Amino acid sequence: MNDLRHDLLHCLAAAELAYDPDPPAGIVRIEQGDSIALLLSHGQRPTLAFRGSEPTLGDWIDDLDFRWSPAAGNPGRVHRGFQRALDRVWRPLLGVLAGLGPRPLRITGHSLGGALATLATARLRRQGHPIDLLCTFGAPRGGDATFARTLRDQRTIRVATPGDAVCEAPPHGFGFRHAGELYLATEKELIRSPNPPRRAFEILRAHFAALAGSGPDALQSHRLACYRTRIEKTVPD
Repeated sequence: MNDLRHDLLHCLAAAELAYDPDPPAGIVRIEQGDSIALLLSHGQRPTLAFRGSEPTLGDWIDDLDFRWSPAAGNPGRVHRGFQRALDRVWRPLLGVLAGLGPRPLRITGHSLGGALATLATARLRRQGHPIDLLCTFGAPRGGDATFARTLRDQRTIRVATPGDAVCEAPPHGFGFRHAGELYLATEKELIRSPNPPRRAFEILRAHFAALAGSGPDALQSHRLACYRTRIEKTVPD
């Protein structure tokens, strides 16, 4: 299997497990309030996955709190609601990670979970923990340009579908920026670092397809099932 496909499917499976209230034996589940993280520690590359938003009051409050907070020891500012969601699980998470020793981590998540994965990667790097890969699916913007630059040398796969509106929030005009390299998952191909005209074209095409009923709408485009379908279809073995 090609390395990109292997990494994507591995992280996708971990992101899916983060939504499972009863994960398989051997997986450590950390739950504090509405924040949930999972640690899959088998093998040489343990994987940390954060659960995305669920229809709970706590998640809605976190998602919609666009105010700025300092980036917990890193330069720049981050989304206050996302920071608060990560803070809930941070202390018990560090306790679990202490048992891993120096093994590099893969960190992943979908939706809100992708934003938490990004913030957690910056924090852990600051503390000296090696991060092998940050891989997110349908993640919103989590911080400002200064914060995003702290991750510019981090190996990152930031997957978005053109019709996924969550990836366009919070608004660019408010100062929020994405961190990491974009992989745009269209129905026909996975486009690495599309230039702005190509990205805009694919977003418009996805919106027109949704209006015509020939493509997924914004909600369907955000679902992990849509990401899995497109990755399995477009990334070669």
